[in-house]
This record gives sequence, structure tokens and C-alpha cells, in this order.
Amino acid sequence: MLQPNGDCNAEGTVCEYSWKIEHRETMVIYDENAEAGLPVVTFNGNFYKRNRDLNQCSRRDLLSETEKSKVITADGSYGPATTINGQLPGPNIIVKNGTQVVVRVTNALLMEGITIHWHGMEQRHTPWMDGVAGVSHCPINPGETFTYRFLATPPGTHWYHSHLGTQRTDGLYGALIVLPPDSSEVQLDNESETSAEVEETTEPEYDGEFIMILHDWMRENSLDTNNRILAEMQRFSPGYNDTTKCFYQTRQSDGTDIGVTPFHSALINGKGQFYTYERSRKTGYKQEYIENHLIPVETFTVERMKMYRFRVINAAMMFAFDVSIDSHKLHVIATDGNRLRTVIADSVIINSGERFDFYIEASQNPGNYWIHARTLETSNIKDVSKQRQSSGRTIFSPLCNRAICMSSGREVFTVQSGNFVYEAVGNGSNAGNGLHGTAHPVHIHGHHFYVVKTGFAQYDANGKYIADNEDIDCGGQERCNNAKWRDPNWAGDNIPGLNLVNPPMKDTIIVPVGGYVVVRYVADNPGWWFVHCHIAIHQVEGMAMMFKEGDESEMNAPPDGFRSCGHFDWSAEDFFEKIRSPAPVSSSMKVTAGWNVFYALLLVLAFRVRNH
Repeated sequence: MLQPNGDCNAEGTVCEYSWKIEHRETMVIYDENAEAGLPVVTFNGNFYKRNRDLNQCSRRDLLSETEKSKVITADGSYGPATTINGQLPGPNIIVKNGTQVVVRVTNALLMEGITIHWHGMEQRHTPWMDGVAGVSHCPINPGETFTYRFLATPPGTHWYHSHLGTQRTDGLYGALIVLPPDSSEVQLDNESETSAEVEETTEPEYDGEFIMILHDWMRENSLDTNNRILAEMQRFSPGYNDTTKCFYQTRQSDGTDIGVTPFHSALINGKGQFYTYERSRKTGYKQEYIENHLIPVETFTVERMKMYRFRVINAAMMFAFDVSIDSHKLHVIATDGNRLRTVIADSVIINSGERFDFYIEASQNPGNYWIHARTLETSNIKDVSKQRQSSGRTIFSPLCNRAICMSSGREVFTVQSGNFVYEAVGNGSNAGNGLHGTAHPVHIHGHHFYVVKTGFAQYDANGKYIADNEDIDCGGQERCNNAKWRDPNWAGDNIPGLNLVNPPMKDTIIVPVGGYVVVRYVADNPGWWFVHCHIAIHQVEGMAMMFKEGDESEMNAPPDGFRSCGHFDWSAEDFFEKIRSPAPVSSSMKVTAGWNVFYALLLVLAFRVRNH
């Protein structure tokens, strides 16, 4: 079973962690100080490291098992990764509910700022620790160390990740598990439960627990992926100078769009294999095969007739995964750290940012059973000549009951604290070019919310999308940026079909194409909270907004010395004033400055002599 880790005090009330964020290369073995590395190659069924000696560059030296365990293999390709303490994913944080978590983050990158968001943490009384760059705090510059402190709450499966640009796609993420108090029994918050319902919500005793983090590995720096998409050049993803291949945006089973850039590999806990296709000489059809069978995959060892809990986190840049285990049913018990009535399923679909917990009964005969993490892609849009990634989507303004909601611009909404808030998140599909748009996993910071209604698009008898949900009135606008309920009587909490009895609680929710989701939460956490699509490139494009919850007087002020950031400008008058009235310089400083110039001239002359 999982136990608290880190440098914790005797009472376990404070746990500390020290992180160094640095660039590493996949398929490279580094020395102890990570100052030098050697490429790793596979040959004749083994792993080798190349030799850098002057006359032995072609030599291969066998890797020991210890060395092999230190290599970030990813999917077997060579490329950049952003790591924490040299690990991908980053180290797990496991603490008990209510623990003060202290993480000292040192930025050892060359030229990138970083921030860390603690996904699932409510950050009560510490909104400036939420890790949203430029909102919670300034990015941590190269060479700087920043100390995060926050209370680990609520209990459940959570995670952390970079919240600056597309950095998390390069590996800057990890698990954050908050364990419930030893004596507590996690129950659903319902007014009445039958004995059968109580049984459904009572967790069994597990014989073991596993953390499973999913990732769509892109085989290139995420900045390259993002720049290509912004320039609408994803059609040429197979290679700008390869005129024999083109990429066509993929679709899922209902015919709506899903993949705006090619999917490369799925990683589980940083390990995976690259699948590619080759046309069979016998049949003429393309067949799937693994590029390199030696690249390791993650394994979980269980004992027969015992019960095991899996905590699954999707850290993907873009893709949802359909997760299943061969010959085993999944007993789904929680989502985004919140308890559910147990549901038995063959598989579970997990979108970026979401978490699902399930347990399995290891009741099968001893053997190896594959864990599958499949994307939802089923076809492409080759019949469409052109597509745009940023297609017809919007986040509706909050619909409030017993609250005063004042729009202060398109991106910021103010909500009075202490009231119930209904927020409708819509996903219009009007994109032009024959496209239907993409489903969006939307994350609300600082809160876990009840999902009280989901409105789906209209589908035909085969489950294919045919039109948007008619509950939403876009006012004839293609982008639906001024969406409202078609029926004006639906204002506030007068929306029909709300589940106010036993709705699930989440912090990230998928909004279907052509549909909407209505969520409900109490505005009891004053602060500035980010709301955004968790597909990294959509957030970067601007699919985000801010909630100002409560008045400034209700928000805890940051600690002394907390830096502010923002734009800077100064006038020509201020400049000339500085030039006309410089600070006085002492005579000793003038002498020192003169000697510095003399030394600099000597260095320049020496450099010129050496180069001649």
C-alpha cells in the first residue's frame, strides 16, 4: 500500500521535497553528476552505450542493469525531455490529507521559466501557490529557486505539472497522491443511503496499489509541435520535404475531430513502444509492428486471487485514452480524487487532466495480461481539403443563482463569495470547412464541482454527429461567442434535468462536441482562478478565462517578499532625466572602473594574439 514519502517531520504534518528541473535526452546514459552522457543503442538483444574515446567512437559497451534503470527510454527514440531530478515522470508525492507540502523547485534549464500547478489541490488560503504563470506567481527563471507551500487537500488521486506553455508535454509532470486519514471511511455526500448503496461506496481492502500515468509522447520538442499547429502546417507533419506523405486530421467513432497532430506513442510511467505500419508483400495491406521490441514497457506484478487498486492519471498533451486490462473487469471507484458508486466496466476513457481509480481482482490464471491505452481515433478526414485546429468553441459565462455575477470583460468574471454558482460550459461545433470540432476537457482551478447535467449533440441511428444540441442559442454566430439558453426561462438553477441528488464531483470535465456541461459549486474559496481546456495547444491558443472569486479584501495576501510580475514601460522624459542626473560616482570607484577597462583591453589583446 502507498505510504507517505518525502522528508517529513515526526508527526507527518510537514513533508518537504527538493527538485531540480533540467533538460535530459532520452536513450542517453548520464554520469553521476549528469554533466556528460553517452547515447544508448540496442544490438543483438542487449542495451549498449557508445564510447567517446578518440579512437573508439564505434565501440559499444554493454549496459549494466543498474545503468539501464537510469535511462529514460520513453518510446526508444532520441529526443529532449524536461525532467525533475532526472526522472520522467517526476517523483511521486504521497502525503496524508492536511499535510503541509513544501517543494523547493530549482530551475536548472538554460533559458526557460517554469511554474508548477498542483492539479486537484484547492489551495485554500494560498491561491498564489496554484502555479499558473503570470497569475498565481511569476515564472521561476533559470538559476532561481522557488518554494511552494500548501495544504494537501482534498484526499484522492491528483497530480502536478508545468503550467507554462506546452512544457508538461516534454515530461514535466508527476503524481500527487493525498491519502485519507487512517481512521476515516470515505463515503459519498448524500442525504440518505440504503444499505445496498452504502455497500457500493465502501472500499474493499486492497493487497496493493499502483500509480499509472499516461502520456502521448510526441518524439519532438513540444514547441515544434505547437508552432507547426499555430502555422496550420500540421498537414506536413510527416516531413516538410517529404512530398510522398501527408497527415490528415483524425476522427473518433461519432465522426467528430480528435487528432490535430499525429499520434506517436503512448507512455505508461514514462515507458512505451512505438508502433508503425508496413505494407505486407503478401496481402498488400498495411500491418502494425513494433519498431523496437527491446524498449521496455511498464509492468505491474500481482498475485493471484488478490485485489489491487490502480490510480490512473492522463498527463497527455492532447489525446484521450481508452484504458483496459485483458481478461479483467475494472471496478471504477473514483474520478479526479472523488469517490463514486462502484461501476464495473470493461474499459474507461480518460481525457487529459482527468484521473480515474479502479481496482481489479486478479482471478485469472497466472500469466501476462496486456494493459491497453488506446486513443479514440478511428478514421481521418482525407476527404476534407483544409482544416483549422481552433474550431468553434467557447466557454459560457457563469449562470448564477443567489449570487451577483458581474462581467468585467470577455476573459474575467467576478463571482461573489459564499454563493452557489452554476457554470455552463459549451462546445459549439460550427467550424466551417466541413469539420465538427473537438471535445474539450475543461479544468477549473481552486474547486471540485458537481456535474449536474450534460447536454449532448444530435446523433443519427449509427451514433454519428449530425447537429449541435438545440438548447444553446448562438445568435447566428459561427463561433458562438455570445451563447445563451434558447429558452430564457432556464436562467439560474431553473435548468430542467439537473441531477441534484447524486451528481459526480470532478475538477476536469469533458465537454462533448455540439453539447454542453452544467456544473455547480460553492464560491467559498476567494482568489483568482484559471479555467481552461486541458489540451495544451488549446490553452496556449487562448481557450481560457479567469474567475475572480470574492473581493480582494477576502483574499489572503501573499507572504512578504513575494515577487510581482507584469509589463514595464517608461517615458522618454524619464530616460533623459536619468541621463541628465546620474547617481554620483566616488573617486575610488572611478579608479577601479579604469583598471577594469585596462584588464579588459589586456584580455582582448591576449585573445587576438592566441587567434593569430
